[in-house]
Amino acid sequence: MINKIELEPKDHIFVGVYSILIFISLKLAFSTHPITSMIGWFWIAINIMSFDSYGNRRKQELRQR
Repeated sequence: MINKIELEPKDHIFVGVYSILIFISLKLAFSTHPITSMIGWFWIAINIMSFDSYGNRRKQELRQR
C-alpha cells in the first residue's frame, strides 16, 4: 500500500518561506565580515531545524487522520 501525503496551500507557503529564509541566510553566511558570516550560519541551522520540525509535525498530523 502506498501512503500519499496530500499537501495543502499552507504547506506550500511554509516551504516557500523557509526556502527564502535559508537562501538569505546562505548569502549572509558567505559574507566577508566574520560576525555576519557567523550569524548567517546560525540562521541556516535554525531554519533547517525548524523546517524539519514542521515537516515532522505535519507528517504526524496526517498519520492521525
